[in-house]
Amino acid sequence: MTTNTKKIIKATFDAWSYGPKLTPAEKKASKLYVVSQAKPIEEPVDQDKVDEDFKLECIRTRIQELEAELKELRSSLPQETKVSTYKKPVNLGVGDFVKDLISLGDGNSVILKKVEEHYGNKNTTYACVAWYRNKVNQI
Repeated sequence: MTTNTKKIIKATFDAWSYGPKLTPAEKKASKLYVVSQAKPIEEPVDQDKVDEDFKLECIRTRIQELEAELKELRSSLPQETKVSTYKKPVNLGVGDFVKDLISLGDGNSVILKKVEEHYGNKNTTYACVAWYRNKVNQI
């Protein structure tokens, strides 16, 4: 309760004690009337804080709208399939593929992973790649 409301209620009780004698029902009715008529004192509101809160709420709402729109747009996009970056020529075997990767400067373990991805070949080992590297260095 605010101070203003307390003062009105106190004044009402003072009036009851010194004023005309009222029945309990009348006292109750007048007390409810006085309390319902009491207007609380409005505390000063910082308008800048209200404006900031309003702006923040507007921004949050707009972000939610944009996220929903983005989700809808993403669902309408076609699904991308992973395509191999290296196209296998007709007569290119594992050895030629490895030699090309060696000439690009890839390491043995990287080359081994690329061979497995490209050919699905688990028979090519680290030693095979090292053998091809040795052959390239001899030339």
